[in-house]
Amino acid sequence: MPLAADAVILAIGGLAGGGIAYAPPERGAGPDLPARGGAPFALSIDAPVTLGDARGAFGVVSSMQGPELDVVAWPRGERPGALESVGVRCEGVRAAPGILAAGATVAGRARTVLDAVTTGLRAGAEA
Repeated sequence: MPLAADAVILAIGGLAGGGIAYAPPERGAGPDLPARGGAPFALSIDAPVTLGDARGAFGVVSSMQGPELDVVAWPRGERPGALESVGVRCEGVRAAPGILAAGATVAGRARTVLDAVTTGLRAGAEA
């Protein structure tokens, strides 16, 4: 099914590249704004997509400081680390209606040049 002519491909990088930002709930708190629960990561641009990692979509974290990074950040056994798998949740390369994602922007994908090229070509072909 081809996308509309106004399709967008998000190829903005992951956490290391600046496409995804570490944004614990306390980040939005201040003297005038109460802290609210939220997801620990945010897309660096405004887009109607869902963020997650290899295990699924992110929900509200229980700590205002975000997830316990010294536990979840790095790979352990078969579980990939959150820092290397965080990204936009996709079905293939489709992130939302009219939005595709490629490379390190995609959750749970390998962070390699080959995967970036492969998902970029797939997104371009679907656009």
